[in-house]
Amino acid sequence: MKKRNLIAGNTAILGNRYEQLPDQKNPFDNHVKNEARRQIVELLKKSISYSKECFCSQAFADTYDVLSLVDKNYLLIKNILCKKCGTIRIDPLPENDFYNIVYSTLYWKLLHGNVDLTRNRFALSVKRAIPFSDYLKRTCSLKSKNVLEIGASYGAGLFVLKNQDCRCLVGYDYDKEFIEKGIEFSGVDLRIGGISDAVNDGVKYDIIILRHVLEHFHNPLKELEELHKIISDNGFLFVEVPGVFNLNYWTIDPMMYFDIFHPFSFSLNTLTMLMNMSGYSLYDGNNHIYSLWKKDISLIGTCKIFHNEYLNIKNHLINSELHRMKIEEFENSIVGKIIRVCSNYLK
Repeated sequence: MKKRNLIAGNTAILGNRYEQLPDQKNPFDNHVKNEARRQIVELLKKSISYSKECFCSQAFADTYDVLSLVDKNYLLIKNILCKKCGTIRIDPLPENDFYNIVYSTLYWKLLHGNVDLTRNRFALSVKRAIPFSDYLKRTCSLKSKNVLEIGASYGAGLFVLKNQDCRCLVGYDYDKEFIEKGIEFSGVDLRIGGISDAVNDGVKYDIIILRHVLEHFHNPLKELEELHKIISDNGFLFVEVPGVFNLNYWTIDPMMYFDIFHPFSFSLNTLTMLMNMSGYSLYDGNNHIYSLWKKDISLIGTCKIFHNEYLNIKNHLINSELHRMKIEEFENSIVGKIIRVCSNYLK
């Protein structure tokens, strides 16, 4: 690995590793991923990027720390941490057209290295959706409810709710191939489109689901407010995003948290600030993040920082990186290598 001065005057607080790209032209051990990444790099070069202030209205260099100048896909993108509230965001942010093109043609290939839309893949997605459905069943009633999922992919999340006596299960996604396969595999009412298409249909829903979707929103304040038009007065909005304090649950590497396709990243507290500003009050939530919200238009535009998590998040990420370095050091030691050889032999 070689260090590169990617953005003059910026130093990543997590260390040199977060300022560098790999020497090799193709960093993935998968030709489909590498080709998708190559095309995304070219699109990124042509994209217009612009700085955008934090939800708490902070935008200047002295109000944030630079966390990383490269993301988990080895793409040059700056992730910053707001000192006033603790929200993590990309700056500058590529234009929305960049994301639209990638999501329609390249995202799945970069993520998985293939275009596998088999029943086995669907079954795996159903299995992974069970904790979400268990949470939803514990926190609200689904019986006789109109349920909508935005970004439903091929409908695995809605499929696990089919035995809950919902009045209707509807999902929207922009990927036509996913929709077609999803209808075949799940039998759920899946439609091409997003929030604006659901709004145009004019149906009110009792529960709206955003599973690993909100962190992809280019303008979450606007898009969350748009959902007011189709959520019933006593309805719920379910939001699942990768919580920063949940990082160590699924990886020892903080680099895996930084993703050009996540313009904003959250703890439960920083998410609450955004949701309040968008007109939602917290009904239930945890730092995973699984969370349930009630519509409350009286909160629109308010910016209440319940707890500035800047230092907590900064220290959490620094400690996570130190932990990763210690594990890497041990694995490269003589004792670590012997243990690895013995483990492989016993498999």
